[in-house]
Amino acid sequence: MGNYNNLETINFLKKLPEDVVIPLRQHKGAPCKPLVSVGDTVLAGQQIGEAVGLGSAPVHASVSGIVAAIDELPHPSGNKVISIVITVDEQQQSIEFNSLDNPDQSEIKQIIKDAGVVEIYGTPTCEVIENIDTIILNVTYESSMIAGCVGINSYSSQFYKGLKFLMKASGAKQAIIAVNRNNKEAFRILSNLKLESNIRVVPLKIAYTLNMENLLVYDILGARSQMGGKSQDVKVAVCGVNPAYEVYDAVVNGRPSMLMPVSVYGPVGNPQSILVPIGMRFKDIFEQCGGCNGEPGKIIVNGLYTGIAQYTDEVPVVKQTAGILIQSPSEILSVQPIPCIHCARCVDVCPVDILPTRIAILADQGKFDDCRLMHVMNCVECGLCTVECPSKIPLLQLIKYAKVAIERAYVDMAEKESSNLTLGCESCEGGV
Repeated sequence: MGNYNNLETINFLKKLPEDVVIPLRQHKGAPCKPLVSVGDTVLAGQQIGEAVGLGSAPVHASVSGIVAAIDELPHPSGNKVISIVITVDEQQQSIEFNSLDNPDQSEIKQIIKDAGVVEIYGTPTCEVIENIDTIILNVTYESSMIAGCVGINSYSSQFYKGLKFLMKASGAKQAIIAVNRNNKEAFRILSNLKLESNIRVVPLKIAYTLNMENLLVYDILGARSQMGGKSQDVKVAVCGVNPAYEVYDAVVNGRPSMLMPVSVYGPVGNPQSILVPIGMRFKDIFEQCGGCNGEPGKIIVNGLYTGIAQYTDEVPVVKQTAGILIQSPSEILSVQPIPCIHCARCVDVCPVDILPTRIAILADQGKFDDCRLMHVMNCVECGLCTVECPSKIPLLQLIKYAKVAIERAYVDMAEKESSNLTLGCESCEGGV
């Protein structure tokens, strides 16, 4: 039995919260099967959720304490998810974290799987690195202020070793570190690492968000995936800095995925990047950052343009939580959209060359089959169209709406015409 207070990484916190809420679904696949019951005593690092099928990753206790409840509770995705509530005790003891000396390929793969490491887009890392020959480490997204910028700056040597563990586990012949060309600090740090000959740094002009991995692969390697495909289809794995560090932590220190670096920005007493236990509620993180300056107008997870607005500060940190942005009421623009003026700015900035305004109008009318014919599923949800739109039409939200409707229609139901739905908004004037 170890002592959780002795972990060097927990020093970022002034104190642990009274309890944590650990969702059993922190990945794309099915929720984990709970391995504990109400009233059980758990240790930090103990597995409390068993992976169920493809796309699922095990879940571990991030603190020690007593299981107070197992119930459906708020989740950053906007849904309620079966979660385990742990009342934090004072002793904070952990399981013994055991590591292997010079593990081989199969052992590293098993360690990554057992540790429950998950990429920011929800796929378990152990699945991402299957049957690939190239790894791309996406630093363009994580270097932005609201998306976990602590990785490169705070533990560069550890994430680099984690990247090499990923290469060994996957058998990848090369690795590419994709960095935003404006991130001078990242370039400086990477230049000091003395990268091996099969690892190189590539500067890029834009930030590739979590739905843009295929575009990232194409822009770097010229490898084209089919619509709806994955980067693994062209033998490329797209990984993040924080998961690479977690791989290092799991292999070298024997510690599972249980701590997350989260960047907190906005009207709080002390905006900062802070390492917190998975399951820590947002409201407790804000308290650690000096508290909110007044009532928050909006709380957004993982990016101003592409993130998800939260309806409560009771939601917990999960494995995909990289940044939390707080906006004051005065910062929130309350404007009514006006009809499209056909300026084509949304088309000019679209990285995948679709017609955002046309698709949005069709989505607003419920013509989802027509949206599908207009290649709505190719949208990478970068949010640039909404930012550029002078008419303030919620293009990205309407496009997401269409994508969800299409996924439900073509996966869960027989094919049918969906244009008989009566929807519409004033911005589109009911016309195409």
